[in-house]
Amino acid sequence: MSLKALILCVIVIIGFIAPFSGSFTVFQFFFLLIPYTIYFLFTLVILLVSYLIKSENRDYVQLVFLVLPVFILAQIVSTLLVDHIQKARAEYIIVKIEESRTEYGRYPEKHEPALGIEYSVLKNGEHFKLTYNIGFLMSEVYYSESDKWIKRGWRD
Repeated sequence: MSLKALILCVIVIIGFIAPFSGSFTVFQFFFLLIPYTIYFLFTLVILLVSYLIKSENRDYVQLVFLVLPVFILAQIVSTLLVDHIQKARAEYIIVKIEESRTEYGRYPEKHEPALGIEYSVLKNGEHFKLTYNIGFLMSEVYYSESDKWIKRGWRD
């Protein structure tokens, strides 16, 4: 594997993890938006100039240019994938919890932990909620009382 491919793979991995770090997401949106824009425009100009003058280190310039778009695209793809995967896993958990209620007459106090999905009983065991993080300080919450999913943001 070439160094360029290795660097891009590391950037993709970091990009897949980044949306799920709340403090980094806040820092990114509030403090890095302008530097990201400046970096992108600056590297775009350098890339265009390297093509115009037919520079020999064009591969290096392409790599420097691709860092930010690949990082941001990885974050977006990660968020979309995790949302679909966690929703499917949560729906399965809901079925199992409802089966438990049918069998025992009430919702279980605890449910076996599922990676990234939190379960809690509400109102003396009459209802429950499931929550999972979908990245960028957003979460999906299921309330058994209303049988609905609600998206919650950082301001909710």
